[in-house]
Amino acid sequence: MPPRKPPQNVSDWRTQPRNRGPKYGSRVLVGGYFHPDVKKQLRAIAIANDTTVQQLLIEALNRTFFKYGQPCIAGHMPKPEAP
Repeated sequence: MPPRKPPQNVSDWRTQPRNRGPKYGSRVLVGGYFHPDVKKQLRAIAIANDTTVQQLLIEALNRTFFKYGQPCIAGHMPKPEAP
């Protein structure tokens, strides 16, 4: 099988902002690749503490920001207004 060719206008789609809709507003995904057991463990902690993985990640990011003397801004951004 021959290698796939990239789309003709590669630079166009990379430079254009994506419309994520009102659900996400100006928020972006911050992530990483981990062993599947990391996901299972996070979900187990969230269930055991009646919270969400999102809330656990907010806590972890804010602790990291605090450790390095940065403002604890994770989870404190205003939600987008309804249309």
